[in-house]
Formats: sequence, C-alpha cells, structure tokens
Amino acid sequence: MLGVLLGAPVSAELVQGYLDVTGDLAGSLFLVVFLAPLYGGAALVIREVAVRTGRGWPGILALSWAFGVAMPGLIDLSLFAEHRPDVRGWEELWSPTAAGGVSWHPAFTWSAAHVVMSIGVPLALLDALAPSTRGRSLLGWKGVVALGVSCVGVAALIRRDAAPGSVPTPQQTVCVLVVVGLLVALALSPFGRSMGRRYDGRRTSTASVGLAGLVGFAVMASLDFPPPTWAGLGLAVVLTLSLGGAIAGAARFRPWGTVHVTSLACGALVERTLVGCLSPLPPGVGPSAKLVQAAIVLAGVATVSALAVRRSAAGAPGPGLEEVGSAGSSGRLRPARRSASAG
Repeated sequence: MLGVLLGAPVSAELVQGYLDVTGDLAGSLFLVVFLAPLYGGAALVIREVAVRTGRGWPGILALSWAFGVAMPGLIDLSLFAEHRPDVRGWEELWSPTAAGGVSWHPAFTWSAAHVVMSIGVPLALLDALAPSTRGRSLLGWKGVVALGVSCVGVAALIRRDAAPGSVPTPQQTVCVLVVVGLLVALALSPFGRSMGRRYDGRRTSTASVGLAGLVGFAVMASLDFPPPTWAGLGLAVVLTLSLGGAIAGAARFRPWGTVHVTSLACGALVERTLVGCLSPLPPGVGPSAKLVQAAIVLAGVATVSALAVRRSAAGAPGPGLEEVGSAGSSGRLRPARRSASAG
C-alpha cells in the first residue's frame, strides 16, 4: 500500500522530468510525499471501490478517467492556463487547439495519461509485486475516508496555487463536473464489471507477454508523440482507442493473466520514462542535474519492471485485465474457473 502511495506520484509526475525540482533530491522527495495523498490516495480509493462493488478493469479505468479529467479541469486547472512560465514550451502545447477557453489536445492526452500513469500503472504493479493483495480489500471505511479527505486537501492546495488567469468560469466547472459524474456513473454501471472471461489454464507464452509490453509502450507513445494540433489530436484519439480495443479483445478472447497486465503497465512506464529523459530542460535546471535524475529514474524503472514481470510470470496464474476487481462485497476475489470455450 505504501508503494502505491509513494509510487503513484513518481509514475505520474517525476518520470517525465519536466518539473523545476528535477535533479533536486530533497525537492523531489518532498514533492513525492506531498502528492502521495492525491495520486496514491486516489489510486487506492479507486481500487477499494472496485473491489467492494465488484468492478473489473473497465470500471477501474472509467473511475481513473474521471480522476484524469478532474486533475486538469478542477485541481491544477491546466486546461484553462494559457500561460505557465514554470513549464518550457507551454504556449506551443496549449495554444494550437485552444477553443472555448480549453486546450483540447491536452484535455485528451493529459486525462488519458492520468488513467495509465497515475492509476493504472501503480495498481498493476501492486498486483504483480504483492500477489497476496490481489482482489482483497486493503482499506477499511475509515481508511477510505482518511485517504479521501487527504486527497481533497492536497487538491485544494494545488488549486489555490494554480497559475494566474487559469480559473475556469462557472459554466466550464459545471461541464467538467458533468463529465466526471458521467464517467463515475459508467464505472458503477454493468459496464464497469468484470469482462467475464477467466484465465483458462493454458501456458502463457513469452511472446504474448512481450507483445503486451510493446502495446503498453505504444499506448503511451500515441499520447506523447502526436503533435499538439487538431490533426495530432485526431491521431492520438484514433491510436489510443484502437489500441484500447485491441487490449480489450485480447483480454476477452486470448489466454490472459496478471503477467500481461503487468507487462502492459511496464511498457507504458518505460515509454514515459524514456520520453522524460528526452524532454526539454525545465527552467532553472542544469543539464547535469537532468542527466543524473534521468539515469537514476530509468535504472529504477527498469529494475522494478523486470522484477514485476518476473514475479507475476513465476507466480500462480492470477486475475488478468478482465478479472481484477471482480470480487463481491466481501472484498475477496472469486476463484477463477476454466472457461467453457477453452480447448
């Protein structure tokens, strides 16, 4: 649980190497601790809701997207910040698709990236590295409330410190709240439950695990590399939804287990880390500081990814993308049964 609390801010923010604390160990550690209730707290609360209400990964991802929309739309207000002197190249990123007071390319790519990096990756790594926690409730209701209050408190502090001129209009705030509410409703609907297929006992191939990692890498690349233009936005949407559909199809119709989910997550994490190594220097940060942090983060990501894939592959077959969170209100995962269609 502590790994999710502290790992989520690293996955969501530090691996990108764009912040002004890049290369500053004390500043980076403070930021991780400060953001832990927001990113890690949100991830753990989403997981708890999923386990207690019988959600599968579809529900987890819908709740994650609600968080991903709330982050730039209600918390840091980056969707409405035309100028941010603390981030190099902000205007070039924000302005090309600005319409109605919102930048639409970042609206999609940032919210989708939060789904993967802020929530999905930490929870997938938790399942891989702590298999005894799979499908089990980790928080009592007091823990849920405490983390929820802490998350809201940090969010309020960040919103208060938002860039000047980025405060949305009441109409914009209502629109964001409606989108968040619809995503939560979708997660809690029948759509959010397990996709139904169980791991069928067939041996997992190394090729399928490697392919899952490449797909995870490609998902993040589809968000990171299309240019911040209307055409780039269209390309990002098409690529991301196509890859998402391919993942859902693989999870339903192919032998699929925890190791595939782990490989997906690690592929995405490695891609975002490599992009962070190549990102422009943040204002006030020297090349040597950026290089040192990039090397440390990349080594850490590679080590954690290798360990997670190895552990999830070596252990007993666990719940895959279609099964995680399919526990009932008891908070324990139902035992997997052989698929009726398995050969």
